[in-house]
Amino acid sequence: MAVRPVSGRGMVWFRVLVGGIALLGAIAIFGLLVATKPRPTRLDREAPVLTVRAVTIAPVDVPRIWIGYGSARAMHVADVSAEVAARVIERDESVEPGMAIEKGEPIIVLDPHDFEERVNSGEARAAALRAQIDGLASGEQRWREQAEAIATEREIAKAELERFRDALARDAANITDVDVRVLAVHRLERESAAIARQLEDIPFQRESLRAQLLDQEAALQIARRDLERTRILSPIRGVLQRVVQRPGERVSVGDAVARIVDLSRIEVPLMAPMSATADLRVGDAVAASSDSPGSPEWKGVISRIAPEADAQSRTITLYAEIMQDVTGDPTTLLRPGQFVVAGVTSASKGPRLVVPRKAIDGDKVYVAVSDAEAPGLLRAKARAVRTLWHLDGSYPALDPLETQWTVVEGELEPGDVVIVSNLDVVAAGTRVRVGRGTDSGGDGSGVGAGSGTSGANGGSR
Repeated sequence: MAVRPVSGRGMVWFRVLVGGIALLGAIAIFGLLVATKPRPTRLDREAPVLTVRAVTIAPVDVPRIWIGYGSARAMHVADVSAEVAARVIERDESVEPGMAIEKGEPIIVLDPHDFEERVNSGEARAAALRAQIDGLASGEQRWREQAEAIATEREIAKAELERFRDALARDAANITDVDVRVLAVHRLERESAAIARQLEDIPFQRESLRAQLLDQEAALQIARRDLERTRILSPIRGVLQRVVQRPGERVSVGDAVARIVDLSRIEVPLMAPMSATADLRVGDAVAASSDSPGSPEWKGVISRIAPEADAQSRTITLYAEIMQDVTGDPTTLLRPGQFVVAGVTSASKGPRLVVPRKAIDGDKVYVAVSDAEAPGLLRAKARAVRTLWHLDGSYPALDPLETQWTVVEGELEPGDVVIVSNLDVVAAGTRVRVGRGTDSGGDGSGVGAGSGTSGANGGSR
């Protein structure tokens, strides 16, 4: 019997049928495996407990600290200029920018020869005028003696004239004898009048000479001061900022010679909020520092307060005065032109809530509150706060270890237990236990496994 070959269409349907049967078999096997897989055993374990260090906060009397910004400036600065024109003949090797200089120490020396000649000439003219005044006094004495002698001669001549007139009346003398005596009397009267005029002129001559002497002495004093000005001295104690001239150069009147800065007394005009005037007074303490890493802190006081506020920026200017030892380490000196941030501490105090500075996590702190689900345990809860200012100090009633605090306001209440340690692993809802250990630097090792009665000791951050 002959076999008929299967057609191509039948072969396709055959293959589809075989594939479908294989697929249904695979699905049946998968369902069987799922239905018969073993179930894992569920173990109920409690959440881990984190041991933390905490501080129970309460209001304490703290000073108000205001923050101000400003640039330092020296209170004593001397811009030295030349007061006479001459050539520089001397400048010490130590007179260089950055070198210290004492008050009265010479900066440069100018050629003094012309000024010495002027002083010598002025002294000679003054001596001549004094000699004329002395000679006038001697001449006056001689004129007075001569006037007295002529007066005596005139009285004798008049008496003799009267005798000859009597004799002429008795025909005992002739008219010629009388005329000779009359001429003698007239001559003596003219000489007496001339001497009187000389004596009257002497006071005017004396006053004229004295005026000339005063004028000459004034000119002599100017000449002497100009001679002194050839040695240009430092008017203050400080450090040379710059020195312009060197030997051989010529300076004119008014030319800048040097600038000297006294670093021992620095002033910082601080721009502070206008509301600061309600708390701050002259004499309040100032602690300033620059914004560079490792900057030293400079202590000072408010020396004065500007009377007017800036209407646009709503700020008031406080002038902080800082005294510093210029003989110490020069790297710790506050220098003019340096920008600083300063905290001004008010002398008045008021009750405020303070928390350890390291407890601040951005704009919140974590407090430990009772866990309603597990009596006897605590959970961490976030409380929003706003930082007002930072301060350094010790408040043993709150915590004997902390020395850096932050004054805050917000959702905190007196009596809240603020978490201080392990803030890198604390989150809202974390189960915590307040430990009694000291601050040992937390690294997250305080996370414990087990129930509320067991757990690893937590470090503090």
